[in-house]
Parts: sequence; C-alpha cells; structure tokens
Amino acid sequence: MIKRLRSRLMLIICLMVIIPNIVIALFATNSAKSQLQNKMEDTTQSSVTLLNKLIDTMVQMEVSNVNQLANQITSEDIDQHSVKARKLINDYKAQHPEIEVVSIGNDNGAWMKSPDPGQEEFDPRTRAWYTLAKKYPSQAMVADPSVSFSTHKYVLTISKTLPDRLGVVNLSLSIAELDKIVKNIHLGNKGYLYLMDRNNIMLSHPLLKTGEKAKGAQLEVMGRQREGFLEYVNTDTNVLQHAYYTTNSSTAFKIVGVLPDSEYAKAVAPIFYTSVIVLVISVAIVLVLLFFIIRGITRPIEQLNRSAIRVSEGHLDEQVLTKRKDEIGTLAGNYNGMVASLRRMVIEMGDTSGQLAASSEELNASTEMNAKSVELVSNLVSESSEGAQIQALATEETARTIEEMTRGIQKIAESAGMIVDSSGRTEEDVHAGSRKIRQVSEQMDTILHSTMESAELMEQLHDHSANIAAMSTAIAEISKQTNLLSLNAAIEAARAGEHGRGFAVVADEVRKLADQSNITAADIQQTIVKMTELIGNAFDVMKNKVQADVNQGLGVTAEALEAFVNIEQSAKQISDQVQDISAVTEQMSASSQEISAAIHEVAGISRQTVDSFERVNAASQEQLASMEEITSSAAGLARMATDMQTMIDRFKMEK
Repeated sequence: MIKRLRSRLMLIICLMVIIPNIVIALFATNSAKSQLQNKMEDTTQSSVTLLNKLIDTMVQMEVSNVNQLANQITSEDIDQHSVKARKLINDYKAQHPEIEVVSIGNDNGAWMKSPDPGQEEFDPRTRAWYTLAKKYPSQAMVADPSVSFSTHKYVLTISKTLPDRLGVVNLSLSIAELDKIVKNIHLGNKGYLYLMDRNNIMLSHPLLKTGEKAKGAQLEVMGRQREGFLEYVNTDTNVLQHAYYTTNSSTAFKIVGVLPDSEYAKAVAPIFYTSVIVLVISVAIVLVLLFFIIRGITRPIEQLNRSAIRVSEGHLDEQVLTKRKDEIGTLAGNYNGMVASLRRMVIEMGDTSGQLAASSEELNASTEMNAKSVELVSNLVSESSEGAQIQALATEETARTIEEMTRGIQKIAESAGMIVDSSGRTEEDVHAGSRKIRQVSEQMDTILHSTMESAELMEQLHDHSANIAAMSTAIAEISKQTNLLSLNAAIEAARAGEHGRGFAVVADEVRKLADQSNITAADIQQTIVKMTELIGNAFDVMKNKVQADVNQGLGVTAEALEAFVNIEQSAKQISDQVQDISAVTEQMSASSQEISAAIHEVAGISRQTVDSFERVNAASQEQLASMEEITSSAAGLARMATDMQTMIDRFKMEK
C-alpha cells in the first residue's frame, strides 16, 4: 500500500511538472511560429514589392526609349528604308540586350526590324501592338504578352505612334530576361516567386513552362483584388501554400510570392526540439528530488501501518514513537491516543456485556406472549374485512350497471336531439324547395311569353320574305327588259356599220350585265323560297310544339309544388312528435343520473368501510410483525452479547 501511495505521489507531482512545461513549450512554439510566419510573410511581401518596382522601372525606361525613337523616325523613312532609321534601331538593339526585336512599320505596310530577318511575309498593320498604338496615338502603349513573329518567343510589346501618325515604333521586351530576374529571387528554402499576365498565362514559374495556363481556386481571388495575402492548395503538388500577390500597374502582371506551409514548420523545429530537451532534463531532476522527499514522508506512515496491523490482531498495547513535529508527528500522537481510548472502551464493554445478556433473555420471553395475543386479534379483523369487501364489490357492480343504463339513455336523448335537428333542417329544405318550384313556375310563364313573342316575330319575318320574293321577281323582269334593250342596241349598231362598233361593244356589255342580273335574280328567288319554307317550319314548331311543351312543363311544375306542400306538412308533424320523444328521454336520463349518484354514494361508503377494516388489519399485521421483530431482535441481542464477550476476550491488555 505504501508503495502504491509513493507511486501515486510520484505520478501526481510529475504530471504537475510535465503538463505546465508542455503547455509552455507549445505556447512558446506557437508564438515563435506566429512571429516567424509574420517575418516570412513580410519578407515575401518585400520581395514581391521589390520585383513590382523593378518591372515598373524596366517598363518606364522602355516607354521613355520608345518615345525617343518615335520622335526621330518618320513614316517616309520606313517607306524608303532609310539608313538613318536602320542605324537608330540597330544601335538601340545593341545597347539593350533585354529587347528581342525593334520593329517599325507604317500605314502602307512597310516595315523594318532589328535584327534584320531578311525577306519575311510580315504586315505590321495586322499586329496587336500596331492597332493598339494607333488607337491611342498620344501615349506609349504596353500590350499583353504574346509570341514574337520573328523569334517565336514570349515578349512584352511597348509601342508608340510616330509624330506624323502614319506609323508605329515597337519594342519587344524579352520575357526570358524577366524570367531570369524572377528566378534569382529566393524565399526561404522552398519558396519562390512567379509571374503571370491578366489572362492567367504563366510568364515565369519554377515548375511550369512559359505560356502554360495557370489553374486553381486562388485565381478567382486574385482577379477580384489587386493585392493581398491568401492560402491555397497547389493543385499539382497538393501542398498548402501561403502567398502574397500584387498587380503591376504598368503591365497588369500578377506578381505572386509563395511559401509552402512546411517552410514555417521547419523554421520552428529547432525551437520545438530545444523545448523538448529542456522538458526531459527538468523531469529527470524532479524525479530524483521527489524520490528522497517522498521516502522521508512515507517512512513514518509505514510505522503507523505496522502498528495498526498489530492492533487489528488484538494487541492494544501498541505505541508509535516519533520525533517529528509536522502533520505526520501529530498523526502519530493522535493514533496513540486512539489506541488508548480503544483499550478503555474494551474494558468497559467487558463489564456490561454480562448485564446485556440477562436483560435480553427477559425481553425475549415477554415478546413471545404479546405476539400470541396480537395474532388472535389479527385473525378476527381479517375475517370481518373479507365480508365487507364482498359487500363493496356487489355495490360497485350495481353502480356500474346503473351507469351503463344512464349512458344508454343519454345516447338515446342525444340521438333524439339529432333527429329533431335533422327534422328542422328537412323542414327548412322543403320550404326552400317550395320557393324554388314557385320560381320555376314563374320562369316557365316568362318562357311562354317569350315563345309567343318569338312566334309573332317569325310571322312578321315570313311576311317580309314574301315581299323580298316579289322584289326578286321585279329584278328578273328588269333583267329581261335590259336584255331586249341590249339586243335592239346591237341590231342598231350593226346597221350603223363602222360608226356603230363602239355602241355594239357597249350593247354587248349591257347584255352580259342583264344575263348576270337574271342569273342572280334566279338565285335570290331560289334562296328566298328555301328561307320562306324554313321560316314557315320554324313558325309551326314555335307555335305548336314549343308552346305545347311549355304548357306541359307548367302543369308538371304545379304538380311538384302541390307535392312539396304535402311533404312540408308531413315533416312538420314528424318534427313535433320527435320533440315530444326527446323531452321524455331527457326526463328518463335525469332520473337515471339521480339513481346512479345514490348507488355511487352507497358504494363509496362500502369502500370506506373496507378501507377501515384493511387499515385495522394492516395495523394488526404491523403490530404482529413488530412483535416478531422484537422477538428476533431480543434473540439477536443475546447472540450479540455472547459474540461481544468472545471478541473482547481476543484483546490482550496488560494490567
């Protein structure tokens, strides 16, 4: 046990030392990592800013140079391939190795280049740098990087319109030169810079080729903002990277500085290892010190433990001697006092154990006599309780029967009430039906009047059709007369010879018109005859059949109205009878409820009686059980006195 206590103390104190040291080490490591990360991010930002300024400087220098060249060359020099223009562009190319090609061209399609490529199918007017410079003639223009027509390499073109605005000077800045500058800038051990244009085309990257399309979720963030910090996972290496980027104002290039996440971990590793070594050394020193300290604490406890074992074996003459003045010395003194008190208590218990045994025997005899008396009373109460319980059950059964009958009567009353409501609604529906039948009868009268008016109108239409037929006959007569007139005119025209030819043509047209009018009149006559027949038929149907049907409908409506009146009287009689039945049923329901209440009251009294008997019986049983317990306790007390005497005899006490 002492060994376990020593181990626990060692473990607890070690944990108290190790855990704070671990927390401090982790805090120091994280703090150092955060500071290093800030420093490395500042370095990355400084490198990106420096490269951005360098590119701005290079571009501004080339802009200044292209402005100077443009002011010294004319469109006529290009047409004539003048020696002056050739010398200017050659000298400039020789003095600026970062320039791939110097090109000049004019609106006539003439051009010159340095270095001279010789014969080449080249039209400067089709190049992007030419059209851009012509679009903005007042300033030098920097176009997006493109592949050079002459060298087939990526270049950054800077162009300027000539003063006469008939030509353009262009400088093709080598992207390869920019690539060398970018790759000479290092960030940490594995960090790097890369350069891409506004279309996400790589111009300089340690792992990707120039002209390759960049990819990744970081491009969307870079497109929205001009500069800032971001974290993203490289899609090619699946490595978490920390980056700072900015946008060059002269070229719209994205300049990005990248540091992999492992760079921070490697920078913090020495600090972490140092913290671990310090932790191990401190724990070792603490363990050595703890061994001696805990051993000094546990030695007196071991003496107390050995003494307690002897006391448990019955030796009450034990005493622990110690010179310590701390809590352990106080514990040893208290232990010695406890052993002395225990010795005195054992002596006193030995004296009283004999008296306890005699008293327990007398108590046992008395409790046996009381137990027999209580048992007799309990039997009598149990018999009375059973009779009262049977009576209560019978009363409850009667009450349940009355309740069921009451519920049946209530249901009958509810059904009668529902029938009364239904009868009332039926009577209302019959009233509504009677009103609708009266409306139908009135509507049928209206239809009869409308039918008679329609018949009169049909008759008038029949008379008008007869007049139209007479008019058609008159038109036919007029057509015949016109035909005769045209025939006479034709005869007279024939007599007149050459002078009557024109009149003969008119007579022929009049005859054709008369024939057509005659045909039309015949068609009208036939149509009128058919229409007259149809109108006559409609008039007969309207006057005879429709009117007869309406009269028959009026008769049926009158019969339905009489039937609804009879139904209304019958429904009223039924409603009165059902109301009488409902009143009688409600009286029966009230009477049955009074009877049920009385039966319930009787049943409650019976239950109270049964409960009283049960309580008396329970009290008797409890008293009997108590007497039995007292008897058992008295017997147990006697045994305990005997056992106590035996236990006291175990102790060895020196007189």
